Amino acid sequence: MNNKWKGFIVVVLALAVFAVISSKQHAAQTPAAPAGPSCSASGTGSCSVPTPSAPPAAAKETRTDPPSASGAATQVPSKTAAEAKPAPAPPAATAKKAAPAPKPKALPQMIELGAETCTPCQMMQPILVELRKEYKGQLEAPFWDVRKHPEKAATYDIRVIPTQVFIGADGKEFFRHEGFFPKEDILAKFKEHGIVLRGAK
Repeated sequence: MNNKWKGFIVVVLALAVFAVISSKQHAAQTPAAPAGPSCSASGTGSCSVPTPSAPPAAAKETRTDPPSASGAATQVPSKTAAEAKPAPAPPAATAKKAAPAPKPKALPQMIELGAETCTPCQMMQPILVELRKEYKGQLEAPFWDVRKHPEKAATYDIRVIPTQVFIGADGKEFFRHEGFFPKEDILAKFKEHGIVLRGAK
């Protein structure tokens, strides 16, 4: 090999060595890029993002308000720790327990048990209407058709219709009558047992 080729090879090798040395120096001077989010290898698709470090606390916090009419910004000093502390919440008002609703007062009753097709029962209907109207709030006068409601006949052991069952405010039966019963006799029977009914004025 002649000297011309030997010189050419030496120059090429020198350039290669120079390029390698330059690249290492450049890599040493370049800062490392921040690490990206690390994802788990479990396949759940969740990633954890590294929390950035907090910036150094400023010696004094200031807030810049919008420019004033003159165009200059106004700096407002930050509040002290005592001023920034929120005011204590007022104690919660004690909930008052709602008073239970008073139970409706039990009223004396004259229960009429009969049937719509029964003649004496039909004669009793106008009397029941008058009792409900004149003594509203003092007396109850319900009517049960025992043919439509046989359970009522069994409850009150009805043998003849019409039958009037008198029940006091305590819920106990104190008298019963079979057949037609005039209005005056009904009021007298209540009075006899200490139940005075005052008609509506």
